[in-house]
Amino acid sequence: MKLLIIICSFLIGCSSKIALADASNNLQYRLNQVNSFHVFFSQTVTDTNGVNIHNGKGELWVKHPNLFNWHIQLPDENFIISDGKNLWFYNPYISQVSVNFLQNMIDNTPFILFTRNKKSDWKNYTIKQQGDQFEVIPKANDTNLKKFTITVTSLGIIRKFSTIEQDGQCNSYQFDNQNNGEINSDKFIIKFPKWVTVDDQREYNSDHFSE
Repeated sequence: MKLLIIICSFLIGCSSKIALADASNNLQYRLNQVNSFHVFFSQTVTDTNGVNIHNGKGELWVKHPNLFNWHIQLPDENFIISDGKNLWFYNPYISQVSVNFLQNMIDNTPFILFTRNKKSDWKNYTIKQQGDQFEVIPKANDTNLKKFTITVTSLGIIRKFSTIEQDGQCNSYQFDNQNNGEINSDKFIIKFPKWVTVDDQREYNSDHFSE
């Protein structure tokens, strides 16, 4: 009987590992179905009690691998742009830009994982699948994010993306009207006026200034 229990426990453990591996492979496969796309999004932020504290709208352009332009239009304009190597945060209202290497920002900017879609990155996360929804949980405990989810169809259409922080705050994005097609690489080059304050956490390149 004891041997039977050990065997059953081993088989259950193996099945769980296979299911998690399948979920990871399925997510990577779906994300690879579309090379580039443009989509409109609406944003909802709720606090730990589920109370709505912020709403926003904007557009998103993505081109694999590593390129995206996250343009928040309402209520306050902001840009989050990855040029493939660097991640730029630009707030025109306060005339400020911050920049860091893309690789350094994965833990705090999970959308990088989906645009990058690199197998070695996914090994740092536990992934569970339920239909078109994938729950992604960091294996490390020293991250601000508790978990995040993405809803993506077998054709690579992203419907929803959300993050839950350690304090319970939820950031949810609903995607609509995804248009798959080629996007000019200029869309992922940031431009800002010379008077903008720059918080540069790597060597700065003045070519990004616009007149």
